[in-house]
Amino acid sequence: MTEPPEDEPASVGDRWDGLKLRLFIFIGFPLLLICLPVLLPLAAGLEKRRKKRLRAAAIATQCTRCGSCLGIAALELSDADWNSFLARVPSSGLRIRPRVVRRVHARCPQCGAEYAFDEKAGLLRLRNVGTEGSAA
Repeated sequence: MTEPPEDEPASVGDRWDGLKLRLFIFIGFPLLLICLPVLLPLAAGLEKRRKKRLRAAAIATQCTRCGSCLGIAALELSDADWNSFLARVPSSGLRIRPRVVRRVHARCPQCGAEYAFDEKAGLLRLRNVGTEGSAA
């Protein structure tokens, strides 16, 4: 096999890669900096709205298993379960956690029934009856 001479010009692919990098540096990065002051408050507002809807759903929902009102205690119980679950999730050496999805948003303080939040409907729906301690 023959190797190309060292003074050979860069290929079209190499030039295109350099152009993409320059485009990102001169257009993409400033655009990101301009949009960031809008996107961060928007994301914070959406999360605040989601939490408010979840809290309202928990206050309005009665447990289908025992009949007691879920309330804020159900959310706090589920949050405690979720935090203990995340503490047990192994992390890699790069301090990156594996992707996990939260499926239980409230747990009945009386009987332990688990509820998932349906964001479209704004309701808590029974997910799994009576399995205490599972958060994911």
